[in-house]
Amino acid sequence: MISILSIGSNKMFKPQELEYLARINRFIRAEVVEIKEDKSQREEEVIRKEGMALLAKIKDKKFFALDPKGITLSTESFAQLIRGRNDLIFVIGGANGLSEDVKKRAEKIISLSAMTFTHEIARVLILEQIYRALTIQKGMKYHK
Repeated sequence: MISILSIGSNKMFKPQELEYLARINRFIRAEVVEIKEDKSQREEEVIRKEGMALLAKIKDKKFFALDPKGITLSTESFAQLIRGRNDLIFVIGGANGLSEDVKKRAEKIISLSAMTFTHEIARVLILEQIYRALTIQKGMKYHK
């Protein structure tokens, strides 16, 4: 099972998200779990509460956090990282990012790019990279 835990919804890119979920589900069960955005006024409070909500959902499982300051991987390296793993969780923070508590608990912190993306775009990007990694593992022609 591959789970993407993400703060907020993804109305703008929902068709692309559903397309990649359908493709991934040909290989392994995958889902996107949306965690409600916190509406507190202070940014620090939002980050803290959203972090607590994410960790409550993850419990004691291992996970990868997505953050612009994380390590960058080639697609091939990413495919190697997830090879043979049947229980993957990827965590995407909200508009204010991830709490330090979430980052400290992460098995690895991965950057999709040195650029900053909205959490909605990050969801589509990680789904596409998961699909690409799975096709690499299967020797399919999708990845060139």
